[in-house]
Formats: sequence, C-alpha cells, structure tokens
Amino acid sequence: MATSFYVYESLEDYMKMYKQDGEDPLSQVKLIDLYVVPNLKLIVVTNTNNQKERLNMGKTIIHARNGILPEDLRETAKLVKYESIIFDIKKKKLYFNKKFLRKAQFETKVDRFFGNLEKGKVKIDFDSRFYDFTRDRINLLL
Repeated sequence: MATSFYVYESLEDYMKMYKQDGEDPLSQVKLIDLYVVPNLKLIVVTNTNNQKERLNMGKTIIHARNGILPEDLRETAKLVKYESIIFDIKKKKLYFNKKFLRKAQFETKVDRFFGNLEKGKVKIDFDSRFYDFTRDRINLLL
C-alpha cells in the first residue's frame, strides 16, 4: 500500500480525526526533513529508529526512519525548505520546491482534504507536519 497525503485546514480538523488515538506515539511522529531526489522521489526523514536500515529505493516516497539521510543520497537530494510546499486546492495537488514560472521538483496528489476552502494555492505550515505509521499517512496542516 502506498503512502497517502492528508491535508487539514486547521488544527481542530486534525484533532477530530485523531481524537480516538489519544497519545499513541506512532500515530503522530514529527517529520524532521523532506528531501527531493532528481529522479522524482521524495524522502521523508523521521526519528523513530536508531538502527541502520536499508532504504527501499523502488518506491516514489521513501522513509528514512533513523533521523539522517544516507550518505549516497546527500549529494543528489535537495532539501525542501521552509514555506516551499504549496497545496493547490482546486487540483488537489502538493508541489514541492515550486519556482515561479517553472515546474515543481516533485508533485503528488492529495488523497483527502479536510476543510472548506474552494480555490487557490496555500502554503503548508512547516511546524505541523506529521507521519502516521499505523495508517501509512503523511498529515499536513495549512
């Protein structure tokens, strides 16, 4: 099963979905960093495992669970910087490192949007990015 992206308009919408989980540590893991690899891959870095692991490079969205990016990818991967994730509400797509009048380095569809916004492009709040291990889901707040 592939990793899905859920976008929430506010913290209240997010808490409605996750109130039954309570304080489960695997349902709200903070994302440390996001990296884009030139051959259209997104690397999600979390700090949940201290052991060395081998990444599955066959997937489009790769998880590095030990908190650091592997050395062989450090030269080619580009960090997704602050306020460079844009959500297009009409098309329901996320754009990573989008430049003015240029194509984004990585784009993906949003599986579910919780909110009342109808049009426009909104930047994602960088402090409120979570990964849910129990449902294999990345949760982003506007």
